[in-house]
Amino acid sequence: MAVKSSRWKEARRALAASGMSGGQLLGLLWPFGRDKRALALLRDRRAVLEAKNLAVDYMFRSQQPLAALRLTNSEQLQKALQDPDKRRLIVSLGINRAMIEDVLLSRHGAEVGRSLERALDELVVAGVVLKAATMPTSNQEIYVAVHTASRPKFDVSILNRLLQESRDFSAELRARFNRNEKKDISRTHRL
Repeated sequence: MAVKSSRWKEARRALAASGMSGGQLLGLLWPFGRDKRALALLRDRRAVLEAKNLAVDYMFRSQQPLAALRLTNSEQLQKALQDPDKRRLIVSLGINRAMIEDVLLSRHGAEVGRSLERALDELVVAGVVLKAATMPTSNQEIYVAVHTASRPKFDVSILNRLLQESRDFSAELRARFNRNEKKDISRTHRL
């Protein structure tokens, strides 16, 4: 990123608009190494938003038969899991984390791991996805999409634009450095 203060401020605004908390953005106030931190935050946030988009798309498409149950909160999901007929449907269509990872890696080549973990946590907190254990004593958790609302779409265009601008600027700096190196070699002798 350029050293201009407007660029890092724009990055900070874009990160805040994409859902990052103010505490996570405090590192951008310190001027030394700000550009590297801003780039790392932009890349990280873009990976999380892309994982959210892909996971929501996969879950809403594959769990379409669950829309008739109208599950909107975890209490309703737990109650539905106690009914044997609904339980069979929910467990058969429920998606666990490994299934989401498989789909994101095989179909989209998307980044999984920490970004997927954060994406799923944010989706659960936002109420877009419900998380429940398949059995009361089991630690295997399934994710169920909430079909009452429209499928959310998370915009990554601003983050992509800022990352592209930073790539363009770094390419310009590399080209300038290479030109100066060529000029300096012909003029001076280095020890």
